[in-house]
Amino acid sequence: MSSKSTASPVRKPKKPAKVSLPATDVQQFRLLLKQFLNETDDVGRKWSDAKWGVYAFYDYDGEPIYVGQTNEQLRVRLGRHLTNQRTDAVAMRILDLFEVAEVEIWPAWQYESVNLKEKKAQAYIDAKGTAEGLIDTLPVRI
Repeated sequence: MSSKSTASPVRKPKKPAKVSLPATDVQQFRLLLKQFLNETDDVGRKWSDAKWGVYAFYDYDGEPIYVGQTNEQLRVRLGRHLTNQRTDAVAMRILDLFEVAEVEIWPAWQYESVNLKEKKAQAYIDAKGTAEGLIDTLPVRI
């Protein structure tokens, strides 16, 4: 005598509707980040459009967990950190994105005309940054 059994098919979980993606907290984060990156100074420059600058990520206790400097647009550099695209800090697990509560940036507008392709540019920046202080503006925080 043989037994007949019908295996019930394993159903694939339904994909979420596109209108519900990404998750609400991700949508909120993206909105705050967009607002932060569009902040302007008193002369109308977007802080995050500065080519040169320093940035800091803080944890929920207000302690700095990563401080970096860049000679590319601050907007691009911060975006790479916060979207977990391969950056040295993320790759080396120095910066855990889930620990980031605040970001602070200091654009260095005075160096916008400096071209790193010039041989003396880095020495110029190093000397000026040490002698005068790289940053001469107040930070912006998210």
